[in-house]
Amino acid sequence: MPRPERTMDVIHTIQILNERLRATGTVAFVPTKFRSPPRITIPRLEKSRDQWKAKTAAANAKLHDRGIRIRDLDLSRDYWKAIALVAKQNLSEAEEQLRDTRAGLADALARVARLEEDAKKKRPNRR
Repeated sequence: MPRPERTMDVIHTIQILNERLRATGTVAFVPTKFRSPPRITIPRLEKSRDQWKAKTAAANAKLHDRGIRIRDLDLSRDYWKAIALVAKQNLSEAEEQLRDTRAGLADALARVARLEEDAKKKRPNRR
């Protein structure tokens, strides 16, 4: 059987809630007198309180975990973004070097072709 002071605490808390709700103009109303006896009402109210506390604690834990995941994903994204930027810069440098090399190769081939032509012109025909 619930202790009388515990019953009075619950009733007092309900009265305070009702006063606050009326003062703020909130429509919700918590009855000060229950039809069920306190030995039934109090455990139900405590169970309800424990359930919403557990639900809130679970939601807060989930929120905390998601915050950590977001932080980790941000760090990972920044890391891979930096790697991608370095790779892009290296690719640009390599493409520039390739263009320079191809231009040098084209110049060298043109020079070889001119030298071969000059060599043909200078060489007498031996027949």
